[in-house]
Amino acid sequence: MPPEQVEDADVDIIRFDPFSDVLFGLVAIVIPAIAIMLPLLRAAADAVPARDRRAAVAFVGGELTIEGRRADAFAAAAEGVRMRSQGDRLVPVDRILDDRGLALELGRLRQLDQPLLLLIEPEGQEAAFLLEAVAAVHGPRRIIQVRLDPACGFVRNPQLRDRCIAATYGATGRP
Repeated sequence: MPPEQVEDADVDIIRFDPFSDVLFGLVAIVIPAIAIMLPLLRAAADAVPARDRRAAVAFVGGELTIEGRRADAFAAAAEGVRMRSQGDRLVPVDRILDDRGLALELGRLRQLDQPLLLLIEPEGQEAAFLLEAVAAVHGPRRIIQVRLDPACGFVRNPQLRDRCIAATYGATGRP
């Protein structure tokens, strides 16, 4: 049909928006991909035995043990990382990535195949995060993290922390 006749005829012209086609195509790919991946992720999480998720930590004869093996403890605090094995030596936050003594101590733990107990104090998340980077390169295969954080420990502003504690625990301020 010539273009002149199309204008005169009562014909509905259907137009497609190419961007909507792209959007529908992506949705058609993403939704089945998510539906396939979720059961696989659940199965992978369930495949880790409960023993690997929880560790038996004890003090035997004044020595820290994890699952019957001698272990060492580090504490991540707001000011840095404290190493119990080196007389509570403090590695400041700005030196964690570059501290040779810390890297050597983590390397010693790796050689002895000793686990590390990392105690994360309420404002020690930054130090723990930086320590994990060093431990990934030099440290032991197994690191057990224990957060000593109260429910509102993530709040740095003192007034907001007080409000959070009051809202969480009531007037007593304790669980």
